[in-house]
Formats: sequence, C-alpha cells, structure tokens
Amino acid sequence: MFNVSICLLVPVTNRNVFFFFLAPPAECLWHKNIMSVNGFQIAFKEIEKLLDPDRPLGGDYKTLAGVYGKSQSDILYLGSQQYPTKVLLQQQNPTLNELRMHLLGDEMNRPEVVDVMKKWIETNCDCGNCSLR
Repeated sequence: MFNVSICLLVPVTNRNVFFFFLAPPAECLWHKNIMSVNGFQIAFKEIEKLLDPDRPLGGDYKTLAGVYGKSQSDILYLGSQQYPTKVLLQQQNPTLNELRMHLLGDEMNRPEVVDVMKKWIETNCDCGNCSLR
C-alpha cells in the first residue's frame, strides 16, 4: 500500500494556485481482522505450529478457545479438527491486535507467538506510524 498525494494546478486570475490532496493513511494491519489480511498466511502457519500442539500447562488452542468463551464441547470439537487453531480463528476472526492482546494475557502467556506476528507486521504494515511495534 502506498500513500499518494495529488497536486492540482488551477489558474486563478493571473496566478496559479496549487491544491494538494493527500490520500488517507493506510490502515494499520494490527486493526484488521485476521482473515482479511492479505499475505498473512505464512505467519498464520507459524502461529498454528505454535498453538496446535497440546500443552499440559495451557497456552495452546484450547486455552485460547477458553479465552474466547468456547464451551467444553466446542473445545473437544476443535480437538477433532486437523488444524484446530485455524478453525478457531476462522470462527472468531479477531483483529490482529485482539489476538495479540489475548496471546500476551495471563491465561495464554505466549509472547513468542506475538513475536511471529510482530515480525510479519514490521515488514508488511504501511500505516507509517504503527504504534504497536
């Protein structure tokens, strides 16, 4: 994404007047829903690899499902899926920032997963003033 400005030259009684129209800034990727972010698939696969395996002390897809308020039967259903994290995040479709906050919360405590997200954002977000980096 690029910010583009347009310059318009308008002759006004023996003078030229320039008007600049600035394109609106690019929307920060942290504020987009996970399923609508183009190109996030590579980072998404890494997130799945980190959250899909069972972790006896929590911090896996089951814990994240609990954070989202899923019932025990919903969590058991997720466990029967080949890619439970993918199914959960497709159902919830959080913004990247919402997911980030859940992953950093006390229940999940998975900063290394957030690091995968941050690395991708740093190379792909064109907002110009990403305050969450």
